[in-house]
Amino acid sequence: MATGTKAGSTKATTKKKATKKAATKPAVSQETRAAPAQASSEAAAKKAPAKKAAKPAAKQAATKQAATKKAATKKAATKKAATKKAAAKKAATKKAAAKKAAAKKATAKKAMAKKAEPTHEEIARRAYEIYERRGGGHGDADNDWQLAEQELRTERGLD
Repeated sequence: MATGTKAGSTKATTKKKATKKAATKPAVSQETRAAPAQASSEAAAKKAPAKKAAKPAAKQAATKQAATKKAATKKAATKKAATKKAAAKKAATKKAAAKKAAAKKATAKKAMAKKAEPTHEEIARRAYEIYERRGGGHGDADNDWQLAEQELRTERGLD
């Protein structure tokens, strides 16, 4: 019995050890087997988001470039329009100034034409001055009038 017990005890111990090893071994091997699979799936998961993140970043950069280009184009167009508007305004101002100058010149010509011909009052005043210069004698009123009219026309450059 002692031998049997010893043998049984040894068997039990061996069995316990084997069971323990078996329990430990498969767990380790499953973990070991699972670890590379898990690591490869984690690496794939890390790579995939990196690619996904790279795509949006590239897309964002392209969108940003497009927006910047669009803004620059819009700014250039606005500047061009402002330049055209300023040029048109300047031309309109010049045109208005030229028109105003022409109107002023025409008005001056009309005024000159009106002033050019001596009025009845101006001739009468001048004729009276001529009458007084010659001493106030009667009988030469028509000559005084004609002389006054001629003097005024000469002064104004009409003769």
